[in-house]
Amino acid sequence: MSSDLSPIENLWIYIGRAVASRHPSPKDINALVTPFLEEWTLIPQTVVNIFTASLKMRCNICVQVRGDHILY
Repeated sequence: MSSDLSPIENLWIYIGRAVASRHPSPKDINALVTPFLEEWTLIPQTVVNIFTASLKMRCNICVQVRGDHILY
């Protein structure tokens, strides 16, 4: 159940940073929809692969810290 073990959390951060770097930046919640959808389609497959490949390592660390939060 830990968000530390979910690659999608890393993708949300990736997309959030990409949207935040846009100029002009979205001014309200409705203006965020299109940039988020655009950035989602622009995620390189290599980024998805890296986040997914790191899952085993994150699981091992999570076991070592007995389920406590891990730095990633």
